[in-house]
Amino acid sequence: MARDKTQALPPPFLREIRETGGGDPQRYPYTTPLFARRPFRLAFTQPVTLLVGENGTGKSTLLEAIAADCGFHPEGGDRNQAFATREGKRPGTVINPLLVFSWRPRVGRGFFLRAESFFNLARALDGMAGEPEGGGEEVFAPYGGRSLRAVSHGESFMALFRNRFKGRGIYLLDEPDSALSPMQQLRFLELLDAWRRTGEVQVIIATHAPILMAYPHAQLLEIGADGVAETTFDALDHVRITRRFLNNREGMLRELFAAADEGEGEGEDDDGDGETPPGDGLAEPQAEAFRHGAAAPPRRRLARGH
Repeated sequence: MARDKTQALPPPFLREIRETGGGDPQRYPYTTPLFARRPFRLAFTQPVTLLVGENGTGKSTLLEAIAADCGFHPEGGDRNQAFATREGKRPGTVINPLLVFSWRPRVGRGFFLRAESFFNLARALDGMAGEPEGGGEEVFAPYGGRSLRAVSHGESFMALFRNRFKGRGIYLLDEPDSALSPMQQLRFLELLDAWRRTGEVQVIIATHAPILMAYPHAQLLEIGADGVAETTFDALDHVRITRRFLNNREGMLRELFAAADEGEGEGEDDDGDGETPPGDGLAEPQAEAFRHGAAAPPRRRLARGH
């Protein structure tokens, strides 16, 4: 029997995602920035893709949808995981039927890392190891030979990357930087480049880390108010804000805290105690100024009822 020639094709294996059409544009998921540009279409052009964007733009939802199409567990893992810690459907599995995934070729091997639920995966593996029918200690073999909960959070991530991410397949990583120090992020880049050079893997990463965004061989996709667009390292908001902070830490902190100081005593907050809610001092005009390096008027709190 002749071998399917598509099996020798290099990554990216997942070539494109597009919407099926239909759906209420006033309802989720079309109200998220991910779908701001209609009709939605996203092409993958490199073996490594980095998804960048503010919280709530749809990065994790998109990765979940891809994971669902791959048959991976929606809370993290591969096709063999069967734990459940969240009631109801995850957002990514909800939008999955609204999308068409174009593969060449389709691959079934890989892994989905969810930083927020990784502990649950590690605990599920421990449970399997404690049951003879679950595989015993052998379940740890693909993860470095020991429980992922026997080491620190960052070390468990690196153990996963070094041991489990092997072979032809697609690997989806949702905020792998969340548990990694800057030095370990650099070590991760070494692994990422080694994966790319095998010519056997496709890696899609959602991240907030400028160190990871600096990887030179990645397709950089930023999700903003106008949808998804390909961009460059220096044009990323995350990079501009971080660079400005590092170059002028004291000046930027003065601007940030001046917004809260200026607003003290002006109007009332929602709790009526005269204090600005934590994390509520950086309004969008101030944030926009920080992106572009200019000063912005201090944020004014709204009086009750406005």
